[in-house]
Amino acid sequence: MRARLTLMAVVVAAVSVAVIALRPFAQRPPRTLTLEARVWSNTLVEYTHPGPPPWPTGNSFRLSTDRRRQNAQAYWVANMHAENFKAVVKKLRLDNVRVLVFDDEWCLVADPRIPREWLLAAPRDDTRSAVWERVRASHADKFRGG
Repeated sequence: MRARLTLMAVVVAAVSVAVIALRPFAQRPPRTLTLEARVWSNTLVEYTHPGPPPWPTGNSFRLSTDRRRQNAQAYWVANMHAENFKAVVKKLRLDNVRVLVFDDEWCLVADPRIPREWLLAAPRDDTRSAVWERVRASHADKFRGG
């Protein structure tokens, strides 16, 4: 009897550890947020862009839930460059944009007012590949040519 209880405790503990360890990789449904259409932060690579936008290269950037609060939640955008985002927001005179949030770090710009040619063809190189291949497969319409 004692051995059986010990075995059950070990199994329960192992399952609990596995559930906790795999939790970040679980496929959660995205949630939609409307955020201010202003870049909160971005990388500072000096790209040159001959010709008019949209451009094929650009900096990574984040959008914030509240730009006035330093500790507000901010999300890296996986399907646009900062330069293209700023240009299309200015061109369309947008005050806010709709995004799909997938976890605590990443989102997709999913605003129907932004034409697809402004979006990237695939998730940014600096996104986590395993997660974003699933996202791209399930939300191909949020990428250019998807």
